[in-house]
Amino acid sequence: MMKVSRWISLLILLSIVLIPFIALAQDEPVIIRMNTSTGKGTHYNPLWFVGTGSQWHTFPWLFPGLMFYDSQSNMKLHLAESVEASDDATVFTFKLPAAAVWSDGEPLTSADVRFSYELLSNPAIQDFGATFGMGNLVASSGITGYEAYASGDAEHIEGIETPDAQTVIFHLDKPNGVFLRNTYIFVMPEHILGSVPVDELPDNPFMDNPNVSSGPLLFNQYVVDDYLEFDVWKDGWWPVTPPFDKIIFFQSEQEASLNRMETGDQDLHVYGNPGQSERFTNNAEIESIVVPGVGVQGLHINQRQEMMQDVRVRQGIAYALDQDVIIDFMTEGNSTQIDSGIYAPDWAVATDLEGYDFNPDKARALFEEAGWDFDNNVIRYVTGNPDTDLLALYVQGALAEIGVQVELTSTAGGSILDIYNSGDYEMGGIGGGSLGADPSVAAGYFLCQSTWGNWDGYCNEHFDELAAEGTTYVNIEDRAPIYQEMSSILNMDLPWIFLHKSPVTFQKNVRLKGFVPSTGLDNITWNLPEWSIEG
Repeated sequence: MMKVSRWISLLILLSIVLIPFIALAQDEPVIIRMNTSTGKGTHYNPLWFVGTGSQWHTFPWLFPGLMFYDSQSNMKLHLAESVEASDDATVFTFKLPAAAVWSDGEPLTSADVRFSYELLSNPAIQDFGATFGMGNLVASSGITGYEAYASGDAEHIEGIETPDAQTVIFHLDKPNGVFLRNTYIFVMPEHILGSVPVDELPDNPFMDNPNVSSGPLLFNQYVVDDYLEFDVWKDGWWPVTPPFDKIIFFQSEQEASLNRMETGDQDLHVYGNPGQSERFTNNAEIESIVVPGVGVQGLHINQRQEMMQDVRVRQGIAYALDQDVIIDFMTEGNSTQIDSGIYAPDWAVATDLEGYDFNPDKARALFEEAGWDFDNNVIRYVTGNPDTDLLALYVQGALAEIGVQVELTSTAGGSILDIYNSGDYEMGGIGGGSLGADPSVAAGYFLCQSTWGNWDGYCNEHFDELAAEGTTYVNIEDRAPIYQEMSSILNMDLPWIFLHKSPVTFQKNVRLKGFVPSTGLDNITWNLPEWSIEG
């Protein structure tokens, strides 16, 4: 009897000692960790962000827009619970959920949507950041009264109507069959920012510490050049509450990210290339995924520099590059060549495009015809991504074979954008985007007043006219001849040297569940609330 009593006493004592440890184990937060691009931004907000993946992939879950992408880069409802379009595609009516609130308890209403569209249209913030981010989407939508508001002649954008708290109606000047692609604009809190003078916004604490959210994530901290950390809003209104506690986005180079995958300190690796899959062939914990993408790989050419303005120079560069070699070392053969910025779907692409097959002799001849100074002209190739250094080195060597000098300028992701903005370069690499999702998306990169148009100095007014016409139609039969002509223009003008489609590569730890790969780099987190960690 004494022994039984002692055992009971011992068990009671052990339970008292172990219960706190069991509780601690149960309370340990579930954290998802992934990498993203290395581009840096000192602010964290949808106004002055610089297009970095770490911000782009998180804004939809803090400041969700009316629509967002699905895995195939098509548009789907996001913040809005419904949308109706008029038969002539000039009126679009969105309904917001009555349950939508900001994390401080304030209701999210149609006034927030209108405020966000008008804020992005304000000329005071139409600087580099706003333009690269969301400003172009508003400007190119054709909303009635946009020009009057942007020029300061109107108090509001006439074509944005808010008849009640849950209804937003957009009126367009003319039909726009692809308007929904412009409605992923991130919605910001009017009750926080509405009373702040626009010229004081850059110094407002919200720009660096957005302490209010309307999505399933809450901002925790941004350690610049290192990582962003977010908490899950566990008692929020969002229809799906993520089954984890935190998510961290590392801003790191590819090698550091891959090392973390090997040690188990990261759950998802993105922005990779197919060749990285071999590294994990014998690692049962890592699954490699390669899917066809809607992005591109190419070289953008700065025509603000006089030496790059002659189209024969740009065509000469194209003929000097062996596309088969590039596709092999950049994608392990997992891609196909493209000959225009408008390269998909097939109905939008002209059938008689110049293929720019590898021809060094023709390349040299074109440079000579253009009066190229082989002794003194030097093309400055700026690269801010170590993962594309091989492409830069290849381009340098290929052009050297025909006597053209190329100087490589490697810079960190944060300053490459400053160089683009200054125009102090001739050429650079570009990859990603969603150009293959719809020809109207691709066209937006090459308009005279687009961000890339401003950076690279490319402007073809006829192309702009066709782009405006193309959005007025819904049926493929009407759109096809317009975009086919546009694909031919880009094929001949070569504002970029178009190389190949960008396959999208992921490495995923098997403990990460619910992740569905996307065809574009813009929508990697498209179903983030469904991710989970098991095991």
